[in-house]
Amino acid sequence: MEALVRALSRFIARDIFYAPGSLSVIFSFMVAMDVDPPSNLPTPHILFAVGIGYVLGYAIHDGFALTPFVNASLVVHPNWFLIALYERLARMKWQAPENFDAFGTYLRMYSDLSPEQTAPIERMISLNHIGTTMGANGIVSFALFGLGWYWGDSSAIKGVLCISSFVLSVLLLCLAYLQAMETHRALGQLRERFRKEDGKDAAEQASEADT
Repeated sequence: MEALVRALSRFIARDIFYAPGSLSVIFSFMVAMDVDPPSNLPTPHILFAVGIGYVLGYAIHDGFALTPFVNASLVVHPNWFLIALYERLARMKWQAPENFDAFGTYLRMYSDLSPEQTAPIERMISLNHIGTTMGANGIVSFALFGLGWYWGDSSAIKGVLCISSFVLSVLLLCLAYLQAMETHRALGQLRERFRKEDGKDAAEQASEADT
């Protein structure tokens, strides 16, 4: 039961950002179309809007994950630019195995490590999810602000919102990829640790069998 509660809390904590991410897209659409937001919405309407926002946020996030610009996986293949950014942020050289069972290592860590030991990796994954969710939705908001600015009244506020959305979205997507790289590196280190432990256990079992 405790493991189930932990798993549900992780999913809820991560997926909750689908709603505010997509609501920012809805807000951007209303600003671009010069639509005034409704006031004093009944509670059922608010819950319905949040539900629709969750689905929209999920669609935008995973839709962008199909492109080369958003990495929502535990496996990364960074280019020279992202490696340079990582080394600048982490103040260390990028060193991580390229091909290994990252997902299998991720699943195993829950049976072999305590919640305190898994917390740093969970935080990296959560930050990656926040960055990819808000960054992807920000790109959609940037497009909506841009269309409203170009075809609408061309007000200064729309121009500022358009540029700000683009800059913030690119920054969030870059930071999300760096968190994915850090997660990949940490799982690679865990894989080596598990391999050593498995080798030690196998040696002990062989020794016991010989005796």
